[in-house]
Amino acid sequence: MTTGQRKNSRYDFSQLIEYSLSSHPADKVLKGIIQDFSHSGLCMITNHPLSEGEEIVIRSILTEDSRCAIVRWTLTMGNSSVKVGLEFKKQDKTA
Repeated sequence: MTTGQRKNSRYDFSQLIEYSLSSHPADKVLKGIIQDFSHSGLCMITNHPLSEGEEIVIRSILTEDSRCAIVRWTLTMGNSSVKVGLEFKKQDKTA
C-alpha cells in the first residue's frame, strides 16, 4: 500500500487492462498494465502516448463494466513505455 499526499490509499496491483480513447471509443482497443489503484484512480504503464487532460475508457478484463478516467500526469520511461496517472470520472447516478 502506498500513501503520502494522496486522499486515498493506493494498493500495488498488476493486471492487464484494455482501454480506448474516449474521443474514438470504437477505433482501437489499447492495452496497459495496472501498477497500482485506489478508490479514486490508478497508475498504469502503456506503450501508447497519452496527454494530460485526455479522457479514456477503461475496459475491465474481470467484468463487463467500463469506466471513464482522465489522464492527470504522464511520465515517459526509458523505453517506449509511458507511466500514466488516471483519475476516475465521477459517474452520473441519474442514468
